[in-house]
Amino acid sequence: FWQHRFAANPAIVGTTLTSNNLSNAPIRSRNYMALTLLAPGVTTTNPAGFLNDQRTTGGGRPYVNGNRKEANNFLLDGIDNNQVSDNLTSYQPNLDAISEVKLITNNASAEFGNFQGGIVNVTIKSGTNDYHGSWFHFFRNEKLNANAWSRNWTLGADGKSLPRGFSRYNSFGGTFGGPVRIPKVYNGKDRLFFFVEYMGVRRPTQPTIGAPTLIPAEFRRGDFSRLLLNRNNEIGRSIQLYNPFSLNAQGQRQPFANNQIPLSLQSPVARNLFADQTLYPLPINDNMRQNYISSSWSRLILDQGDVKVDAKPSDRDDISVRFADSLQALPGFNSFHSPHRQLEILQRFKPFFKRNFVMVYCRKSREKIRYVIYSHNGQLDIVNIVIDI
Repeated sequence: FWQHRFAANPAIVGTTLTSNNLSNAPIRSRNYMALTLLAPGVTTTNPAGFLNDQRTTGGGRPYVNGNRKEANNFLLDGIDNNQVSDNLTSYQPNLDAISEVKLITNNASAEFGNFQGGIVNVTIKSGTNDYHGSWFHFFRNEKLNANAWSRNWTLGADGKSLPRGFSRYNSFGGTFGGPVRIPKVYNGKDRLFFFVEYMGVRRPTQPTIGAPTLIPAEFRRGDFSRLLLNRNNEIGRSIQLYNPFSLNAQGQRQPFANNQIPLSLQSPVARNLFADQTLYPLPINDNMRQNYISSSWSRLILDQGDVKVDAKPSDRDDISVRFADSLQALPGFNSFHSPHRQLEILQRFKPFFKRNFVMVYCRKSREKIRYVIYSHNGQLDIVNIVIDI
């Protein structure tokens, strides 16, 4: 389904992916970037990177014509769509909202720049004179899967085969667009159109069991005599602890008798931590290493959407305004300590006044604010202001 030349400029080497191709292609993660790997001269060293379902600072990048993955230029409606720190795609629209994806791999025209590898230009759909919409829900659950043969052949403690591997995935959303009409007030046919879309992803991961090492109870009291005894060769050799605040006549550190450290030398921070077992519990066995069991898991939560309005006040003028917002959270949880959370927020506001000027506002948390203003009336003036936040 790839077209290998652009009809408007046959000198440009590239490929085009239409909305029909995107809607019908069996893409596991609904990530259009994965389909760029089907173009000539495009490959990757990490195919799994295209399957993580992350739309912000994730989703994989292609290697085009032997160049590094950071050498690509990602555009959305012709506007810069590169994540600042590592040149990832800053925002990936819902597949059902994409009109086409153009991948230029060589001999790009003068309007493009900032690339050595390829240019990936995504165009969002617009409303038409008729109302159209779509709805989708992609669902995966291990209850619907057959068990892997390796798990069928492996017996658990109950003497039965291991159950199916954990698999949970929900991707849902929809699109709707058409003319702007207010009954008995305004009819926007041929003049004013709207298009809206939403996509959500919920993907938990299976908990993994670990065996971390906690400080034994006697160590918390300053009793390190166990290091001298070296029971069952658990540390390989006997260890004597020395007092850094007590020196003999030769200037050598004095050993702690029987490795007993006075509580007066214990850090108050450590003492308070040990006093609260909800923060730092006791070991569950007498081992010096791997003496606790904990589970960890994460959950991808994604909500994003676009609102686009197109106006045609005259046959010579076109106005397009689009607002997109994406909230992606990937919190991590652990049964041992308080949850660690990560949050990525992306907001983009893009009005595009054709033939006159383009103004872009892009904000991303813990990144940078970038303003880019293009104006052209016979000549091109560019103002680029980057503000760290």
